[in-house]
Amino acid sequence: MRYPLVPLVNDLTFPLLFFWFCLPFGLLLILLIIWLHLLLKEGNVIDWIRAQESILGSERAFLP
Repeated sequence: MRYPLVPLVNDLTFPLLFFWFCLPFGLLLILLIIWLHLLLKEGNVIDWIRAQESILGSERAFLP
């Protein structure tokens, strides 16, 4: 097997290759952060709804 005359990675191609190799991992990281944020926000909303129901439930018990 003969080596190529021009190397695959040089000063011009390194930034392009680095960008294309890191892009999928960067996108996955962003999606993971958004997904975790939505999960945490959903948990806070559920806790808030339960707290409101317990407050309203206790107030309804005292109404005639």
